[in-house]
Amino acid sequence: NPMECDHNYFHDRETHGRNGAETIRVDGGRGHRWDAYTVIEHNLFVRCNGEGEIISIKSHHNTIRANTFRESFGAVTIRSGDYNRITGNFFLAFTEPMAFGARLHGLYNTVINNYMYGLERCIISSWGDTHIPYINPAQRAAMADEDNWKVHEARYRASYENTVAFNTMVQCGAAFTWFKRRLSRLDMRAPRHAGRAANLPPARWTVANNLVVNAQHFAVGFVSGEMGSGETVESVAEKDFHWSGNLIFRDQGEVDFGPGRAFATHQWQRIDPKLVPSQHRGVFRLSKASPAIDHAAGHFYDAGRDIEGQVRRGPKDVGADEYHPGSAGPLRPLTPQDVGPLSGAPPNVFVP
Repeated sequence: NPMECDHNYFHDRETHGRNGAETIRVDGGRGHRWDAYTVIEHNLFVRCNGEGEIISIKSHHNTIRANTFRESFGAVTIRSGDYNRITGNFFLAFTEPMAFGARLHGLYNTVINNYMYGLERCIISSWGDTHIPYINPAQRAAMADEDNWKVHEARYRASYENTVAFNTMVQCGAAFTWFKRRLSRLDMRAPRHAGRAANLPPARWTVANNLVVNAQHFAVGFVSGEMGSGETVESVAEKDFHWSGNLIFRDQGEVDFGPGRAFATHQWQRIDPKLVPSQHRGVFRLSKASPAIDHAAGHFYDAGRDIEGQVRRGPKDVGADEYHPGSAGPLRPLTPQDVGPLSGAPPNVFVP
């Protein structure tokens, strides 16, 4: 049955140094195969450092929206699932050096309208060892349970047909990182997987209308090795990606697009977006002089509101914030006063 998880205050979860210490996990049964339809919204996560996955999604058709992640190690991870949506969240690293944004495996997942500040890596994915198509409930019902489980068994599913659009990334280490992962360590942990190779690159992604400001390491990078451990740099490329409407700017020095990659104007435009600080720490918004205003490419009907809950007018603005003179929408980074049992009635707001 669908589940709602909202207006909770998760904080000060100590590092466990092992797998299985997520703050929230939405499982999909044996083989991670079920449609869960869980909504996780309006929650505050502060110093949730249990492991590298703050929220772990292992099922289909879930929504993670309008949450705030502060000083928390790890990422919101679609570990194995399709048709999931990460939208309208604030990711604020501040003092946490290993804060991440969203990590994607699987099919038809969407990351849209998120604001990311000071993260080590914003969007992460990796090569997969197995391509598993989405299997709808009718197809699953016709399969024997053992066959249903086996068809979903994989270490890392191939990452196809995902969309990353209308996100703002400020003062982060790397905006996009795709890893060509070594699997020998996982072979030792799960011998039944031995011999599988991570040779399926991410493919057919849409990367559109994202705003990247002052990425410290590289803006878009494809690297090989274990994430954060002995990674090496090599020239590997995406497959059949669609890039449009993205803006990038670095106020000191040249933008580093990663190993073996050259700047391409059809993928990114190098423009100062003229951001101004808001009343919220770490959050920058478009100024009235920003060239990001009315600069978005394509229609993107599912981006009808921005991260603050304000209506996007056509043509839309690039990034998570739609410029509205002199006003801010009802959504903002959450504080402890907004969540938990003493917060009062949930606010009546639109969600992006």
